[in-house]
Formats: sequence, structure tokens, C-alpha cells
Amino acid sequence: MTGLIPKPASELNELNQIDYIKPARLNSYVETLMVISLLVILGFGTFQRNLVWKTDFSLWSDIAEKAPRNYRAHIYLGLVHYSNGQDDSAIAEYKEALRLNPVAAKAYNNLASIYNEKGLFDEAIAAYSDALRVDPLSKEALYNLGTVYEKKGILGMAILYYQKALMVKPDFLIARYVLGRAYAQKGLIDNAIDQYKQILKFAPDEAKAHNNLGIAYDRKGRLREAAYHYKQALKISPQYPQALSNLGILYGQEGRIDEAIDLFQRALDLSPDDPITLFNLAFAYEQKRLFNKAAEAYQKVLKTAPSHAQAKGRLAAIRGAAAP
Repeated sequence: MTGLIPKPASELNELNQIDYIKPARLNSYVETLMVISLLVILGFGTFQRNLVWKTDFSLWSDIAEKAPRNYRAHIYLGLVHYSNGQDDSAIAEYKEALRLNPVAAKAYNNLASIYNEKGLFDEAIAAYSDALRVDPLSKEALYNLGTVYEKKGILGMAILYYQKALMVKPDFLIARYVLGRAYAQKGLIDNAIDQYKQILKFAPDEAKAHNNLGIAYDRKGRLREAAYHYKQALKISPQYPQALSNLGILYGQEGRIDEAIDLFQRALDLSPDDPITLFNLAFAYEQKRLFNKAAEAYQKVLKTAPSHAQAKGRLAAIRGAAAP
């Protein structure tokens, strides 16, 4: 099919990473207010930052020592450890906070998020569920629980919890993005389109929503609408490599190879190692019979994605045709 650029479904998926809401990093201003409040509660009278408090760790450790029943100090110590990449120590602090206060929803949620990050999905589900037992309307816990089920491949449950998060906060845009993605993975493209349209009602300048709408319409074969939304994404964000690449794929399917090549090159100026764009650029060069350029681009694909079977096959075919 000369003039057409292949379009595997995975190559039109920008939201290919499942993101969860991580525990918030420490904010020095909020931290200071919390310290003042704790010291007043503890009866220390005036606030003066002691020399021992040279770090966040020593500060919160000092508070935990002076107020051994104060679970909040252990939550903040957990955040300090998490911020420093010390996950096991963070887990221990959150568990101590929960020992002191079994209904500390933030400790459950932060503990679950570490489990989620470490791939301990069953433990994460249990901890998020405990957070929701304490605070059933926690949009973060509802959303994060959905991400765990999505990682486990249980899309029905993921969709359920994303929907619950949106019932709490309808303009929770990240939840709408992942709900749209989950619908698309189940083949419910019209439902995905509805979620991306809802995003644009809340935030008309969301370039990602336009790009994802383009992907959804592309998958339904509604190429005119797909092109419109890719162009809208680029109107909002001209330096958007995924939208440039996706529009290039669409032009390639229509036989507009020169325009496709231009878009792929622009996308690669912004994201030089993207194997999807490199592969489609290589295939476009093949359609123009620029085999040396095609081979060079396929080699670049294999540097970034060594197991890319299509690139291996195309490169072998070019080399085989060139052999005497």
C-alpha cells in the first residue's frame, strides 16, 4: 500500500503511563506554621527554631520526641524520608502514625502511594481502602485506587473508582484523562470521546485533550475530526511533539508524504529519541524511495527500542534489497 504510513493502535497513545498522586513534598512555609502550632499546643510558649533543627528530619524528630503521642509528627517524618528516597523508613513512620491514630487518613494514603510506587499492588489496595474507610470522599484515594486496579489490568474496577473520584470533584481533570484512557482500552471509544470533551468544557485550552480527541476520532476512522483536533492542539501548543507526530501519521495515511515527513522532523526536533516518530519517518522515507535515509532512521529506532520488531523487519528488507 504505497503512500500509507502504518498506524498500530499503540502508536497513537499519549497517555501510556499510569500516574498516581504522590504524597506532597514538604513546603517550608506550611511546615513552619505546623511547627509553631505544635509548640504552642505542647506549651513551649514562644517559638524559636533551635540549632538542633538544622534539617527537616531533626526538626520533626525533635517534635516526635517531645510529643510522643503526636501522630502528625510521624506523618511529616514519613514525608521527609519519602522526599529523600528512603521508602522503608517512610513506611515505618506512617505505620507508627497509624498506631497512634488508626483513623489518620493521610497516613493511609501516603503509605498506599509508596506501595503503589513499589509495585506492591495488593498492599496498596488495602491501604487506599483503609483511607477511604476513614474519608470516603477523598478524591485522591479514589483516583489512586483506580490507578492500582488499572495497573493490575482490572479495568472495570479502575473505571468505577475514577468515576467515584469525579463524582466528588467533576473538574478533576487528571481523573477524566485516565478514565478516557481506560474506556479506550476497553474499546469504548465514544465514552472516551465524551471524557475528553468534558475536559475541554472545564479547560478549553487543554492541548492534551484535543490530541487525545484526535486519537479517538482517528481510531473511529473519522479522520477529518481527528485532523481538526490535532491542529487545535498545535494551535494551543505549537511545540507539542505528540500532536505533530500524530498529524504526520494521519497525513501519511492520506498519501501526503512530504507533509508527513515535515511534521515528523519537527516532532523529532523536540523529542529526538521518540521511537514512534522515528519509525514513521523511516517508513515515509521508504515511500519516497529514500532508502538510505530510511535505514538510518530505522537504526535510530533500534537504538532507543532494541526490540522493535517492525523496525528490525523493515531494516532487514532494505538491506536485503540492496544486497548484490
